[in-house]
Amino acid sequence: MLQRAQVKTNRALCREHFVVSFTVPSFHAATPGQFVHLGADGEDHANGANVTASCARPNASSSGQGFAAPFLRRAFSIAGLRQAGEGIEIDVLYRTVGVGTHWLAALQPGDAISVMGPLGTGFAKPDPKSRVLLVAGGVGLPPLQWLAESVRHRGGRALGVSGAVSADLVAVPKAQCVSAIGDLRVALEATSSPHDSSPPWLIATDDGTHGFHGNSVDALGAVYDRFRSSLAGWTVCTCGPEAMMRAVSEFCLKQSIPCFACLERAMSCGTGTCQSCVVALDDDQDPQGWRYRLCCIDGPVFDSSRVRW
Repeated sequence: MLQRAQVKTNRALCREHFVVSFTVPSFHAATPGQFVHLGADGEDHANGANVTASCARPNASSSGQGFAAPFLRRAFSIAGLRQAGEGIEIDVLYRTVGVGTHWLAALQPGDAISVMGPLGTGFAKPDPKSRVLLVAGGVGLPPLQWLAESVRHRGGRALGVSGAVSADLVAVPKAQCVSAIGDLRVALEATSSPHDSSPPWLIATDDGTHGFHGNSVDALGAVYDRFRSSLAGWTVCTCGPEAMMRAVSEFCLKQSIPCFACLERAMSCGTGTCQSCVVALDDDQDPQGWRYRLCCIDGPVFDSSRVRW
């Protein structure tokens, strides 16, 4: 579905991470792990606000956006979705690294953008029996945040491990941050309710300035060492840098833990047309033992044990 959205809020979470919330008149049923394609509103295009992606200069004609919109749409995981009056409000969490995200960071409340979605194949729909341990790195947090909230809202159990380089890059809300592994015991043993959808996140920082000293993979290993029996039957879901997800996948394979990874690729079209976002997966039905799948329609969520990292 392609439609016009209006920016509601756009605020900083930490030094380089922001969350933009926008409203659309309607939205098809979506699941955590799916994404949206964002671009300049059509009227702005007609006024000349859209320029080639190589231009990152401020653009006065960009209807309050401050930066020129990128030529191609940008794919962003849905970080949250809820009913808002007669419309739907969607959250997108992002880190400012290039033309597309700097344009996004310059958007102001009331600005119009073009939204296409929901796109892709997300995580399995949670139910009251769901038990999920989430492992996030950097901007891999958004789809896992929504997944955790969905799991707990349906009566399942979820807790997370989120890694960052340092304390000033932690994007998890302070009220959900846990600094010590032992503090996760309550979340493991307590029963979730529809009124308590905010999961706890163990924070890991590379430099030790907040929480666990180490990366999110180190923290995952430490959590399992501490609560191995309590985590029996749980599933790991991960999103973040590819090297991190590979390490999480290898850990889960050794421990015989089901693991699903939400991958990232450059998805120019988001609909399988451009064939640019291929992922190599093991496939017993193929003569070569593997085949390519498209991240934008077959994923971005895949069984990590099948991914040819």
